[in-house]
Amino acid sequence: MYSHRIVLHFPENVVEDPLICRLARRYDVQFSVLRAEIEENRGGMMVLGLTGDNGVVRDALEFLEGHGVEIEPLQQDIRIDADTCTHCGACVGQCPTGALFVEERDRTVALDSEKCIACQQCVPACPYQAIQVSFH
Repeated sequence: MYSHRIVLHFPENVVEDPLICRLARRYDVQFSVLRAEIEENRGGMMVLGLTGDNGVVRDALEFLEGHGVEIEPLQQDIRIDADTCTHCGACVGQCPTGALFVEERDRTVALDSEKCIACQQCVPACPYQAIQVSFH
C-alpha cells in the first residue's frame, strides 16, 4: 500500500464537478479530506490523504490532472519560535490530530510533523504568535 498527503488545486471551472466522488468510485483508493478551501466560481485547494496500491494511486492522480487539477505533495513547515513560545499549551487544545502535544519530561510544547495536516488551527490559538506555517 502507498500512502501520502497531497495538495489539490482546483480551477474554478471544475469546482462543481464531483471529481473526488468519481475518483473513489473509479479507483480502488481510500482518501480522507484533511483540509479544504473551495469557493464556487473561484476554485480552491484541498489537502487529501490518499492510500492505495502505487499503480492505482498514480492512475487516480492522472485522472485528476486530466480534469485540470494541479497536484503537489504536501510539504509544510510548521515552526514554533522558541524565543516567543511560553509553552502555555493553548495551541495543543486546538490541534485536531494531536500533532502538537506537551512533552511529559519537561512540560514543553512539541510537534509530531507526521501527524500535522497543516490545518493552521494552532496559529490563531497561540496568544504569543509563536507558531508559523508555510507551504512549499
